[in-house]
Amino acid sequence: MISFDVENSLFQSSTVDDCVVLKYKENAFSLLLDVVLRNEYLKLVETINEAREIKGIVVINDTDFDEEAGMKVFLNLIGRGDESSSNSNFLIEDTIAKFRDSFGRRMLLNITMSKPQVSGVHGDVTSEYLGFILPYDARFATPETRFIFRNASWGLPVSPGLSYFLPRFIGQGKALDFIHHSKLLTAEEALTLGLITEIVPRDQLQERCQQEVEVLSSQPADLAVTNRALLNPSVSEFQRHL
Repeated sequence: MISFDVENSLFQSSTVDDCVVLKYKENAFSLLLDVVLRNEYLKLVETINEAREIKGIVVINDTDFDEEAGMKVFLNLIGRGDESSSNSNFLIEDTIAKFRDSFGRRMLLNITMSKPQVSGVHGDVTSEYLGFILPYDARFATPETRFIFRNASWGLPVSPGLSYFLPRFIGQGKALDFIHHSKLLTAEEALTLGLITEIVPRDQLQERCQQEVEVLSSQPADLAVTNRALLNPSVSEFQRHL
């Protein structure tokens, strides 16, 4: 039997009952820039998707997960951060190309996943991470969770995940308002808007995500996956957006 127990500096995965729980560590944003670990991660998700014995995947950000710090590293690499940058145009273009390729490949995996995928979120996360998990079947958050829209203050356009999915959830007007004014959303506000599925205590987050995978995977004829495929964009449609 294939082992899905993996641990490195950016993420950890383990098999719990019939699903794989994948936890992003503190510097997980670097998956979009580190080619070796990115490919290891993508291969892992693809293998999970093909494994008949696995019912679904749960993705949770670790306690020390710091996406904003990762974004600041990226900004400095492309000369947009607070620190002075002497990076060459080649390095900047290479960094952006890696980011675009990594993000696009992971989002396409989100859309085409043939098993239920559920996210558990806690702490402060940027709106970019929100865009990443919006195609999931369900998104659970702790009461302390906050989604922080920082793109305008960073001088960056939003990622394809956020720009495509956020207006589908809340409408273009609200999406632009949040993005233009670098707003902050609490878990309660995100729940009201339908951006998350449910608010659960921190100590129950992983268990609740696993329960949802069990419910969705028990539906006949992969109904949950079929419904997600009908609601999400086609691969070609999202590739054009990318």
